[in-house]
Amino acid sequence: MLDRLLPAARRRGGKVGLSVLAAALLLPLIGSLSPVAAQGKDFVVASNGDPYEAMWRKSLVPTFEKATGMNVVWSAGLSAQNLAKIIQQKAAPQVDVAFVDEIQFVQGLDLDLWEPLTKADLGDTSKVVPGALVYDKGIAYGFSAIGLYYNTEIFAANKWDPPQSYKDLLKPEFAKKITLLSLNNSSGINTLIALNDTNGGKTPDSMDPGFAAAKKLADVALTIDNFGDTPQLIQQKAAVAGIWIQQRIVGLIDTGVPIKFVEPKEGSWGHRLMAAVVKGRAPENTAAAKKLLALMLTKEQQLASTSLNPLPVNVEASGANAAMVGRIHFSDQRAIQKYRADWVERWGKEVERR
Repeated sequence: MLDRLLPAARRRGGKVGLSVLAAALLLPLIGSLSPVAAQGKDFVVASNGDPYEAMWRKSLVPTFEKATGMNVVWSAGLSAQNLAKIIQQKAAPQVDVAFVDEIQFVQGLDLDLWEPLTKADLGDTSKVVPGALVYDKGIAYGFSAIGLYYNTEIFAANKWDPPQSYKDLLKPEFAKKITLLSLNNSSGINTLIALNDTNGGKTPDSMDPGFAAAKKLADVALTIDNFGDTPQLIQQKAAVAGIWIQQRIVGLIDTGVPIKFVEPKEGSWGHRLMAAVVKGRAPENTAAAKKLLALMLTKEQQLASTSLNPLPVNVEASGANAAMVGRIHFSDQRAIQKYRADWVERWGKEVERR
């Protein structure tokens, strides 16, 4: 099955970011398919693996399978890795729907990878916030935003004040006990932009303040997370605070880990969590894929996914986080795509160099 879903790279046109090319080279080593029962026609979803796959399989997947008679196969990988799979398969697509970060979605737009959507394809969108429907070839099923976290038990024991600002992470008591995100993922880009915009820079024209602020934090950080080390470091109590993704913080809280999310006083920077129908599949699969996207926007499925999607796009499911959704600073993804390779190179030289 894996060989069928990950064929050898084919010649293709278009300009692809360095992160996508790097992910493509890593594909033989990463990306996996969850075992499923062989019943019904396969319907392939490219998305993050667990804990996200486990969340979607509780409600979204069984509801979709019952409605369509199809069998969901999960092709797991990070957003850049999943985009690389779809690029490789462009001549003969094997994926039906992709869940990717907004930057990878925009890259896919430029490569003509996604099927157009109409309003009728998405059902009743009267309760969906406008920011979720800004593209005509994909939907945002949620929003991702960075913020601060801290270990409530450790802070209480030491009588430390919880961090309220990105700059609070520079306090001496947190030296070598904080985590940051690498620029190899979208939330790391959001971190750089947040640090830049809150220190006098203007993204993307003048980035010096952001890199300077990031270097100060990197000098006292326990890790700059490339590969998902943050959860383990938090649970080991090696990391006591840091900058991380809100939905991952909420997910750990739900498992009983004593941490808390803080929306920084300077604000949270974020991006859309996108779902798109891959172009070029059989008509039956394409029709089913559109049904899946419509299903994701419903109150029921938005509520069912709040454990890792705490900033839902349906207002009937947003609850206490509704106000935060309106405060998120969304970055210009096309501008990010234009400058990202240069930023990653500079980050490696100035910030992560030890």
